[in-house]
Amino acid sequence: MTQVLVVIFLIFMTYMWSHYGVFRAVLHLVTTIVAGSLAIAFWEPLVFQFGFAMKPEYAWGIWLLGPFILYMVALRFLTDKFIRLDVDHTLLANAIGGGVCGLCSGILTAGLTVIGLGFLPLDFSFGQYKPLTISQAGHIEDHHRLWPPVDGMTAAFFTRLSGGGFYGGESLSQYMPELARQSWLFRIRADGGEMVTAVRDSIAFGRCLKHSMPLDATKFDQGVIDGLQKAM
Repeated sequence: MTQVLVVIFLIFMTYMWSHYGVFRAVLHLVTTIVAGSLAIAFWEPLVFQFGFAMKPEYAWGIWLLGPFILYMVALRFLTDKFIRLDVDHTLLANAIGGGVCGLCSGILTAGLTVIGLGFLPLDFSFGQYKPLTISQAGHIEDHHRLWPPVDGMTAAFFTRLSGGGFYGGESLSQYMPELARQSWLFRIRADGGEMVTAVRDSIAFGRCLKHSMPLDATKFDQGVIDGLQKAM
């Protein structure tokens, strides 16, 4: 069902913005990028400040999707209010340019939605979308991907953006690596009633092992694992 809804949404966005024209489609794409960037930038602070104090099991999903929707509504209101003029283009330019920008906006919107839903305590195969599965040997394996893979494409886009034009001191690859995969893993639980989010002071540690490692998760290798095993 998720696959069908994503495809229908992308077709709708492409058609709608090809009708409205390339200028309005570009404005909407910029609005989507800014809204998504703000939602991700304030995501973790909002979760720790407000989310865990309310519904910790819903915190990561709600405080990503909620602000993203609010930012989108606010930015669309401002652009519609203050940018009322349009730019004349040929019918072909409006159709092609508007359609491409609408498709890109649709991918980012659908991708953030799928990622946000992945961080909610929903069923493992909610919407018949089960990107990972647990084998009989207990290993987590790839199972099914959306086409187009809007969640992976969106995570990769905002990760690259956070290390480039929207760099603010830390890249998304450092403090939230493999964002799409994290949302897939968040849904895996042995019991549907389990909560995979731990609130403050709910866990006590009896022993702590320390090992230096890079911030970039892509450099996490077998040597780090071997070092931790020796420390134990």
